[in-house]
Amino acid sequence: MRPFAVLLVLGVAGLPAREPDTAALAGVYRGQVDGGKALIVLKADGTALVKPPDADEDDRVRGTWKQEKPGLVLRIDAPDNPGKKVVVRFRIEDGVLVLVNVIESNGEEKTFTPPRFKQAKAGNKKFTGEYKGLFEEKPMHLVVLEDGKVQVWPDVPNVFEP
Repeated sequence: MRPFAVLLVLGVAGLPAREPDTAALAGVYRGQVDGGKALIVLKADGTALVKPPDADEDDRVRGTWKQEKPGLVLRIDAPDNPGKKVVVRFRIEDGVLVLVNVIESNGEEKTFTPPRFKQAKAGNKKFTGEYKGLFEEKPMHLVVLEDGKVQVWPDVPNVFEP
C-alpha cells in the first residue's frame, strides 16, 4: 500500500456552519483522493479509522483525531512505516472538511490550497465576468460568459487566450 497522502475534500451531511463541538464532528466522511474513494470514520472517543483510496475495501488504518482550530487534526498509523504517524490537518468550511496539509511519517510536508478566485471585472449578469485566482498554487485567469461557458487559462505574461 502506498503512503496515505492526499485527502482533498470530505463532507458530511448536516455539519453545522458554526464551529461544531467534538461530538458533532464524529461520523463517517467520504471523499475523492487521487481519483479513488477514501473513507474516514471519526469516533466520539477520539479514535479514527481511515480507508485510503488504494486500499482494499476492508482495509483500515487506525489513528486518533481531535478538534483544533480552525478544524481538526487526524493522526494515523503510517501504512508503510510501522510505529510512525501521518498527520493530516483539516479546516471546516461550509459544512465540509478541507485538507490543509499532510505531514508524512518521514517528515515530508505538503500544503494544499483550494482554488480561490476573486472577481476582477463584473459582467452584465450574476456571476459573469473575469476572475483571477490560484489553482494548485498557480495563477489562473477565467472568464464566465453569459451563455454559461467558461474560458480558463494561466495568468502569466504572453498568454492572452484560453
